[in-house]
Amino acid sequence: MNDALQATQTLFKAFLYNESIADKQAKFDPIIDYYARLVDRFADSDRKAKKIKYAAFQNLTNILFYLDRHDELISLCEGQLDSKVLDKQAKRMLEKSEKLRAHLAFHRVETCHFESMEEIAEDEMETEEVVEEEAVVEGAE
Repeated sequence: MNDALQATQTLFKAFLYNESIADKQAKFDPIIDYYARLVDRFADSDRKAKKIKYAAFQNLTNILFYLDRHDELISLCEGQLDSKVLDKQAKRMLEKSEKLRAHLAFHRVETCHFESMEEIAEDEMETEEVVEEEAVVEGAE
């Protein structure tokens, strides 16, 4: 499980705010399959594996949510609503995903990750520190 976590972290670090993630989606498929197999492998009655199943489900749903794979996430959560271990987590993620999907539909977009046409140079970006310094300089005059 640690390898899957590290791989997920490495893949998400490569995301940039102004680039589409369509080409990076396929790289997550082995990780998603791994977590799905973990969730399916353990029964709800297995007390020792309950934490592993819960953690795998949480990681799986978070990955799907941040990749904007809401259809997959909703079907996964609906399938786990009968589970004694995962029912609350499934219900929360189901509501969260449906809310974001409705929000995206309102704005007529399919994903939160879209390519920006505007290139901004790093020296043109204002940071919070720069704004505070300018306020201090203006107050001294």
